Amino acid sequence: MTTKVGVGESKEKDSFKAGVKAAQGALLQAGIDTCDFVLLFASAYYDQNELLKGVRSVTGDAPLSGCSAEGIITQNGPTGEGTYDQSGLVKGECITGVMVFSSDTIGFFNCYSQGLKENSEKAGEEIGKKIKEIDPKNPLALLLFPDGLTVNTKALFRGIDFKLKKPLLFIGGAASDNLTFTRTFQYFNDRVLS
Repeated sequence: MTTKVGVGESKEKDSFKAGVKAAQGALLQAGIDTCDFVLLFASAYYDQNELLKGVRSVTGDAPLSGCSAEGIITQNGPTGEGTYDQSGLVKGECITGVMVFSSDTIGFFNCYSQGLKENSEKAGEEIGKKIKEIDPKNPLALLLFPDGLTVNTKALFRGIDFKLKKPLLFIGGAASDNLTFTRTFQYFNDRVLS
């Protein structure tokens, strides 16, 4: 019974290369060649589709989730954040972080829901319904990365709770976009959603 986890990061400016480097680093740190689940977090500065292609070229078709982020935290500390000074926004660094999991005891699955801006509660109900379909008895935790610009978190959580009927640990954070407040990105397997 083993669970292995590894984290890799890249500050490479080329989107595809950044994805490759971060994913390779994560697999290397975990000491594995293939994985069961992938988390991806990256600056919105990247070409999101090319970044995802780079990660997938290394991790294959393992379920993948994550989102764009204002900055990320890895074993090397926090990095990538933009800041404001008297002249306005100071652009942050390009940063990509990949976390891979391999386990013979923990199961992973991912899903997504649309319509968050129009009806966050209904989007939450869809997520709760999908969780019940996959693991009706014992889901351990929900990693959640909604669009930080449009989510009504109270309504989203209410919708998830309504469908599950029993408390579930939520972990995650809202997707961001380098302080431009225009568009965030979420990752679902081979798709970039916004």
